[in-house]
Amino acid sequence: MMNLGKISSILFAIVLTIYSQTTFSHAEHDKARYVAPNGNDSGRCDNATLPCRTINYAAQHANKGDQIRLSKGSYHIENVDTLFYLLSDLVPIRGNYQVNDNFSNKHANNITYLTGVPLDYVQALTDKGFTVITDKKSIDNTASKNKTLIKEKLAAYNRLQEKQINVACSNGYAGDHACNNLDLLAHIPLNQFSTNPAEGNDIWGHYDLNNNKEYALIGLSNGIGVVDVTVPTAPIVITTIASQETIWRDIKVYQYFDTAINKWQSYAYVTADNAAVGLLILDLSQLPQSVTIKASDKTDLSAHNVYLSNVDYSTGVTITGMRPYLHIAGSNQNGGGFNTYSLEDPIDLISIYKPANDRSQYTHDASSMVINDQRKDDQCVNGNHHCEVMFDFNENNFQLWDKTLNNAPAKLSSTTYNNASYVHSGWYTEDKLLMLVHDELDEQDYQINTTLRLFDITDLTAPSLLSTWTGDTRAIDHNGYVRGNRYYMSNYERGITVIDITDPTQPLEAGFFDTYPISDNSSFHGAWGVYPFLPSGNILASDINSGLYILKDNTLNVEQGSLSFTNQNYSSSEGQSIQVNVRRNNQANDNIEVHWELVSGSASTDDFTLANGTLSWEDQETTDKIISIDIAKDNLAEPNEIFFIRLFDPKNGATLSQPNIATITISATDGENTPQVNAGTNQDAQAGANINLSATASDLDNNILTYQWQQISGTEVTINNSDQLQASFIAPQTSDLLTFSFTATDATGLTASDSVSVNVEIETIIITPDLPSSGGGSYYYGLLLIAAAFCKRKAKICS
Repeated sequence: MMNLGKISSILFAIVLTIYSQTTFSHAEHDKARYVAPNGNDSGRCDNATLPCRTINYAAQHANKGDQIRLSKGSYHIENVDTLFYLLSDLVPIRGNYQVNDNFSNKHANNITYLTGVPLDYVQALTDKGFTVITDKKSIDNTASKNKTLIKEKLAAYNRLQEKQINVACSNGYAGDHACNNLDLLAHIPLNQFSTNPAEGNDIWGHYDLNNNKEYALIGLSNGIGVVDVTVPTAPIVITTIASQETIWRDIKVYQYFDTAINKWQSYAYVTADNAAVGLLILDLSQLPQSVTIKASDKTDLSAHNVYLSNVDYSTGVTITGMRPYLHIAGSNQNGGGFNTYSLEDPIDLISIYKPANDRSQYTHDASSMVINDQRKDDQCVNGNHHCEVMFDFNENNFQLWDKTLNNAPAKLSSTTYNNASYVHSGWYTEDKLLMLVHDELDEQDYQINTTLRLFDITDLTAPSLLSTWTGDTRAIDHNGYVRGNRYYMSNYERGITVIDITDPTQPLEAGFFDTYPISDNSSFHGAWGVYPFLPSGNILASDINSGLYILKDNTLNVEQGSLSFTNQNYSSSEGQSIQVNVRRNNQANDNIEVHWELVSGSASTDDFTLANGTLSWEDQETTDKIISIDIAKDNLAEPNEIFFIRLFDPKNGATLSQPNIATITISATDGENTPQVNAGTNQDAQAGANINLSATASDLDNNILTYQWQQISGTEVTINNSDQLQASFIAPQTSDLLTFSFTATDATGLTASDSVSVNVEIETIIITPDLPSSGGGSYYYGLLLIAAAFCKRKAKICS
């Protein structure tokens, strides 16, 4: 008869195996990975009864937040990567366990030996609790020869914790970072956030319509960081909101115009997985001064993702004529299927849909689109003048839902594909005919290079695989978003990859920036998220190991030309029409076209006629195209109102450059006059000088005015007396063009703005020595010319 101890061990192993399988299907994280000298390098090393054999294999299969436990015995340092993992704590590796008790107890008697360690690293690994064999026979010659390589790798890893500013991609590198067509504008490492987080996670952006400032919101392992990125080469960490420790957060932003206070209100919605904080609602309306927690909804105590539907992703404003909804994906309730809430009250959310308690309907991530074409009638269940389609990424497949009735969504299809391992997330093209799908585990499971799948969704009831894009490395694809004909993808250890989807049957790489220059393995390190929707066109990226990156996109300069508005801002009075110019920049090969549409803001369709259209250029044509917009006259006393015009879905290879979203202001009318302002004249200045800004302002209605100076571009400076007509600042110690806006606001909330530029130059001082009376005059004169040129290039040295 089998004894009770043996029965208990078998039952424990069975339970452990079942637990491992079920928890992995949700989110494989915060686990131990097990390694023993007699193990076998297969699977995921997460079963204590079936350990793997090598440190390197276990480390490359570890997920976010994991650790590696080594059984007693001897381990040879087989390559530089193994040594890097042991020294860096990228994945914490702990020794002195044993297989017999399923790695549950760490004990000094369970000695873990390391051999083949270069002498330079013996002490460091001894301090970590390992017993290092240092006799000559144990030292591997290959490892010794790679001492330089490991030093370089560790040095590069340590430099990821250093702030960087304005590093161009040149000859394939921006500092340590391999790159192509993406420049580094700024890097803010994790140690710059006050909570000193161990890791970063997802990223989102926020464009404040009150002051046109841009922000990055980055998820951290112990909170949320908010960074002003308006001046991308001089980002400012505004605050860090502390929260419960977890590797997973997700963030989205909603913004609406509050007519009661004549101001835009904005909120960030933050979920956390493997935590118990619920949905945090952050008030962004007081930026740039502060961010506060406005509310916390614990209906869904933990959740993997939050998603807002029917919301524009550049402005956070509701799509014209639609209602915004918040969707919780992968929560602790109802098997993790998506839950839907109304945003009619953005603080006090109202639940309108919860799925059945069915684990097979778990939603890992979600996205959605609104369609108005024939599919709304032929394929949707509840479509009328439109159909809201949700994409539900369901681990084993992706499902399409008609959620036009958000309280009763109807499933349209369920699709899988060959080598499906973990159907993770995806996004749709701007013509709404294609879906790009990410699988988070196929690279590991099938030992393949990065694989992104493009599905034809012209038939919502039966999506079909159209093409795949395969990368040059094994790095895992994670999240991605479409802007124009570019797909911006976070690619874990390879960083950010930009894919040209002009021809979706043959997607091509257009550029990349490696935020994790250590390796390109199929491991869960490096870039987590990307956000490409800022009006400036700057790309935000978050890296698990090193924080926030702000990137400049140089993939848009193509032979077909890039398309943009000629101005970022336009204005008109009621009853008038306004002309908006669209320009073909750079080159002009081939016939091209682009779509445009008007989008409501604080101005509604009562104030202008909602319209959209298509513009086209023939080969070599560069003439501006003009869009004429009529502004209604309603004879009401109103403050300034705004709406937007955007370009989207360029065709035949043309790209979208900036600005491709512009703001149109309808000036106040009917007795209420906007202030009259003048920000002064442009001026030249020397570096380090005290510069005065002097504006004038008046109001025809004799209202009391308040003032605000703000910097729009250039090296960041501190503005003194920014709320006065006369302000000042100290010019930076560098040549740069600085631009400032001056805004006057009257008692009714009407505003007017003007801008002024200051061109800062480095003063070059040439000291003329006594020249020899003969023979050497030209020699010394040549030296002076060289010195002058040197000082101009190296201003800080010569100042």
